[in-house]
Amino acid sequence: MTPTRKLYYEDPFLTECSAVVTHVSAQHGVACDRTVAFPEGGGQEGDHGTLVLHEGGEERSIPFTDCQKGLGRVLFLKEFPQIQVDTPVYHSVDAALLSGFGPGMRISIRIDVRRRARLTVNHSALHLVLLGLERLRPGISALICGCHITEGSARLDFAARQRFSPEELQAVAESTSRLVEQRLPIEVFPHRAEPEAWFWRSDGVTIPCGGTHAASTASIGPLRIKRKSMGRSAERIYVETLQPDLSLERYHPLQAAAGA
Repeated sequence: MTPTRKLYYEDPFLTECSAVVTHVSAQHGVACDRTVAFPEGGGQEGDHGTLVLHEGGEERSIPFTDCQKGLGRVLFLKEFPQIQVDTPVYHSVDAALLSGFGPGMRISIRIDVRRRARLTVNHSALHLVLLGLERLRPGISALICGCHITEGSARLDFAARQRFSPEELQAVAESTSRLVEQRLPIEVFPHRAEPEAWFWRSDGVTIPCGGTHAASTASIGPLRIKRKSMGRSAERIYVETLQPDLSLERYHPLQAAAGA
């Protein structure tokens, strides 16, 4: 299957691009030669948006309600989790509307920018909370057994018998608040040997992560952190951003990007 060029790695603030349809699948949706839409991965939900058909000088917008990677090449790197790269990216479209697409068709892809901004801030917030948990319980990251990042909140599941105490949650909330107040830069960058294997770095900590992220901890704002017992051997931590900075000035279509 033809891999999709993932423009969100080249510029995470792109909102729109032109593209050529490469494959239409009744099961998966519409794949293109390139996209600005982030597919579900690393716990982060996929983008929503519209696929725009240009017909007789007019535009017809068809919504896509999910974005998923197809099959690609399995990547094995010593310091990186096993992931698939060189994949197609499918935009999920109502089955009744798929007949309007075909290989070779030129379309535009536009994402729901506000949804992307919320997902981006919530993903970065979850990393800051994990930094605080790791400093309280070194090695806790190795016990992560689930992750889900939505517009409204984010959560981490741990295979941990020892409960997180109210005092620990308070300490994590305070340490996270300090990181937000310090307005620390958040960097994302690719592995030297693989352009689709990405890292996240802030406050001197670097971890593998291919999600979308805020450029600074300042964007995250105040947080609410809660726990939930998932049984005798699992704990869940919820993170909610209460007043994130969702200014959209940095977001732009591809034609406005430098070098486009």
